[in-house]
Amino acid sequence: MKLIRSRRGIAVFSVFAVATASALETDGNLKQTAKKLLSILERRQDGGGGPDLTSPFEVALADTHISAGAESSKSPQLQALRWLSESTSARENLQDTSPIDADTDLAQRYALAVLYFATGGDSWKECSQDVTSKCESSDGSGLQSSAHFLSGGPVCSWFGLTCTNDQKKDIVTWIDLSKNGLSGSIPNELSLLSDNLELLWLSGNPELGGNLPQWIGKMKHLQSLSFFDSGISGTIPDSLYNLSKLSSLRAYGSKLEGTISTKIGQLKNMQWLWMHGCEFTGTTIPTELGSLKKLEALTMHGNAFGRDTLPSEICDLRTSGTKKLEHLWTNCDANRSCDCCTKCFPRSGVPVDGSNAEIRAEEV
Repeated sequence: MKLIRSRRGIAVFSVFAVATASALETDGNLKQTAKKLLSILERRQDGGGGPDLTSPFEVALADTHISAGAESSKSPQLQALRWLSESTSARENLQDTSPIDADTDLAQRYALAVLYFATGGDSWKECSQDVTSKCESSDGSGLQSSAHFLSGGPVCSWFGLTCTNDQKKDIVTWIDLSKNGLSGSIPNELSLLSDNLELLWLSGNPELGGNLPQWIGKMKHLQSLSFFDSGISGTIPDSLYNLSKLSSLRAYGSKLEGTISTKIGQLKNMQWLWMHGCEFTGTTIPTELGSLKKLEALTMHGNAFGRDTLPSEICDLRTSGTKKLEHLWTNCDANRSCDCCTKCFPRSGVPVDGSNAEIRAEEV
């Protein structure tokens, strides 16, 4: 078996061919699934601009001969590949008469399976692949309203996912896995959904860490991004400021740090920007926030800016913005040096006006 990546001019599948030939020959479905996935990942890689998804997949392919119970077989990519090859629904989809739809479905299943295994899916609070895990409706009725993750049915029925029917293709557009006990970090394979994802909510998962990936800027349709009260750290990648449709960013209580770029003024559709309680630094709050004319809520308190004084451009949004800035929360001193903010916090974190400082998820 011989697969060549032309842009590098070297064989990338030789290890797989030598180490796993017997395993693949005895498992035709695994072989077929692997070939189709590799083709999809190669095309994605050739498109440029995204993370390297082929290398970890090639490692997974080389490890297919290892027993599923071995520690070295625990890579999310290998676990996802094995799940795909064993899934009855996945086998049926491989034979779909529409190769475009089949590829989209296979890529989605792979991305979501890697997400599941990379974030400790078997330990999720609700709707893991274990059919005995809790999977109830949000109204507390006890009636199952979603299918368990990695169940045999369509991905659109899985817990936390919402789809749109686009030209007869069920495409995942919303992911909401908030407060579900996710751990680990966001896997690069989630970028396979970047062409269609509109909402990504991973909030309330304190064990979910790692950096916000650079490829987040490829999610050109993303409108809402939420990871408050998580362990996500590092700086905001510059690519995020290219998300022209982004209208809601909820990052409060995360481990984000560093300065907020002046490029934040590019997010012209931003309405809800909750950035308090992080570890941001810098001389002052960026003046460019004043160019976000649709802004309705802005929270910046609890960070480490050198000066808490709000630029006049931001204060002007209280009266001149398209939507009018109704919620403006920031740090100030006991004399309430911020005349334009609606809630004023000294460094202690307690509002000067004595009101409740807690922001609940439903409020944002």
